[in-house]
Amino acid sequence: MTEPPHRPKQPPLAGRYELERELGSGGMAGVHLARDLRHDALVAVKIVHRRLWGEQAAERFRREIRVAANLRHPSIVTVFDSGETDEGFPFYVMPYVEGEPLSARLEREGAIPIEEAIGIATDIADALEHAHGSGVVHRDVKPGNILLSHGRALLTDFGIAAATAREPSDRLTEPGASLGTFAYISPEQAAGETVDGRSDVYALGCVLYEMLAGAPPFTGTPQAVVARHFGGTVPSLREVRDAVPDALETEVMRALAKSPADRHGSAGEFAAAIGAARIAGEVPADRGAGRRWAYAAAAAVVAVIAVASLTGGPDVTDLDTNRVLVFPLVVSGDFAGPQSAGEDIATVIGSVLDRTGPLRWIDAWPLLEPPFRDDLRRLPREAPRELAHATGAAFYVTGRVVPLERDSAEVTLTLHDARGDSSIVTGTSRGPSAALWRPGLRAVTALLPAVIGDAPPDLEAEWGNHAPSAVASFLLGEAAFRRARIEDALTHFRAAVRADSTLAPAALRGAVLASWNHEPGEAAGFARLAARQPLPP
Repeated sequence: MTEPPHRPKQPPLAGRYELERELGSGGMAGVHLARDLRHDALVAVKIVHRRLWGEQAAERFRREIRVAANLRHPSIVTVFDSGETDEGFPFYVMPYVEGEPLSARLEREGAIPIEEAIGIATDIADALEHAHGSGVVHRDVKPGNILLSHGRALLTDFGIAAATAREPSDRLTEPGASLGTFAYISPEQAAGETVDGRSDVYALGCVLYEMLAGAPPFTGTPQAVVARHFGGTVPSLREVRDAVPDALETEVMRALAKSPADRHGSAGEFAAAIGAARIAGEVPADRGAGRRWAYAAAAAVVAVIAVASLTGGPDVTDLDTNRVLVFPLVVSGDFAGPQSAGEDIATVIGSVLDRTGPLRWIDAWPLLEPPFRDDLRRLPREAPRELAHATGAAFYVTGRVVPLERDSAEVTLTLHDARGDSSIVTGTSRGPSAALWRPGLRAVTALLPAVIGDAPPDLEAEWGNHAPSAVASFLLGEAAFRRARIEDALTHFRAAVRADSTLAPAALRGAVLASWNHEPGEAAGFARLAARQPLPP
């Protein structure tokens, strides 16, 4: 190992980031609280340890920077700057997240409420689904790498992540190196074999087990723990904590299967399964500070909510009559127009509903599992009503697109009352297949009097004043945003406001994504454009 250059007395990042104190230390690097002198804001700076100075450690750390910088998800701590200190030590900069590691919470409290444990696991599973979709396996999912901040769990530290597609020849993470943390390592990773996303599912299963039981599934010396990952029987959760529903224990045990083939096929599937187990087991929702976790769990289970052996239901008098859940429209198989037409119509309807009095639109698309997003016809008949109950919406909208001759189609929308599962009113309109959002707005106009009690505004005329290219870019941006393709979405929203600076929904979404992308100047510009237009509360 070569000796690093002499360490100067001044902080290594003086002039750009002023280091204040160390927040934590891992095997490869330390994380410091720092002040961004350019923007006068607190940030977190991760710097490789001096004792690990050497080319391989430096390259592995640079690789971590590359991996983390290319992931954009609300539950992943993002990277927005990197470089080298005056001494040549690599560093990168992240937002400073107020909160605490899950490990600290578990050390202080032991087992945590079941509802909250499911919510935390769901957030991390969503983050892993995004990472896996980007070709990255985390390989070190553990409580110390999960941050709890303002009701959300965030995944951090991609220091030993393995690329499954983009860098298949990476010599730093090749088979034969069983990097990881003993208490949460999968059998195949401990054996030094090639791993995929199911290895992270195993680790997350260990974390969820610990949140429910107060201890990891296996404890003891490192050698004993690894041996039990290979051949030991996982102790029953219900013997430790009988409040854990049978269905939830089943899904945790499935995640902890020794063979990857016997586990859930993806992190998203695991999230849906534990959410469904929560519904089936009737875990009581926390009506206090933990309510966001209940919502997160409900969001993950909509795909299977109808087959989760539901018993009973909420008090329908608690449903909010100002909430309208809008589902993507079912598109006929022989429709020759854009395959995203059903989703596009729902997007425009939602944007309009947010501007009609007290109504609040809830987009159903993110709450559906991929099989149902791709084909709404597979969604069980009772699922929309149950999802409306889960989100507190008194009304929900479904619809259908049916092709007609001469490149046109018919849009039919139906407003349902979730308090009695009854159809209230139906609206139908026809228009060109290339711009079905227009007949979609005409159709929704027929529904609005039933929920707002007044004559609705001319919604088609309002949106028809916008440049068609701007509307098209906005819809493309929304589709990309839903699929967590943040850079693509931001590109489309930029195009939308360039084509029509009065399209407030595009400017609002652009402001959010530019902020996520750590472009404060661009975010402010988007916000100024949006503020010039009439906005919903």
